[in-house]
Amino acid sequence: MTARPEPKKFEDEEFLPNGANAKAGLNKAILEKAWGLTERFIEYKAQRAGKLIIKVPAPYTSQTCSRCGCQAKTNRKSQALFRCTHCGFTQNADRNAAEVIKAKA
Repeated sequence: MTARPEPKKFEDEEFLPNGANAKAGLNKAILEKAWGLTERFIEYKAQRAGKLIIKVPAPYTSQTCSRCGCQAKTNRKSQALFRCTHCGFTQNADRNAAEVIKAKA
């Protein structure tokens, strides 16, 4: 649903409009709506269970070391592995980011 359609050339070498700009706005609105509904549902369920939700900003959580706190883009060379360039700590990237989020909460 978020893939861009390829433009098509007309006989005089001009591109035909493919509606990509119009579709981009619609796709973004649909994706944002889904996240908003999910967030509201989680908040509702937490409130019913008497639980507290703490929102932690996501930026840089995957680039920050959960052991020493060093934040660098080079800490995350692959999607799966985290290796701190400052202290040498190595861990699964998702687990490291989860520990950073837990510490911020």
